[in-house]
Amino acid sequence: MIEHLKKWPFGIIAGASFIIFFYSTLAFVAFYLVFSGVANQTGEVVSPFASWWQILLFILAIISFICMIASFVFFVLKKLKHKEDDNEKEDA
Repeated sequence: MIEHLKKWPFGIIAGASFIIFFYSTLAFVAFYLVFSGVANQTGEVVSPFASWWQILLFILAIISFICMIASFVFFVLKKLKHKEDDNEKEDA
């Protein structure tokens, strides 16, 4: 299993997850601000979870954040393990 994980590009996965997290959070906040402005003018009350796609954006942001953190941790661990292996080869 460990050998299989060494082949995964965790840096790319962390970067892609960050991009998804950033834009889904930006869209979630932007849509809330727009709907809040419209609701303020019409005297209505707005919720950030009013429709299914707003909930989906929020869930996407949470999942991508978790994926970003996990893949970044694996990326750092992979680099540290690779550095240890290089040091052991130099000592031999």
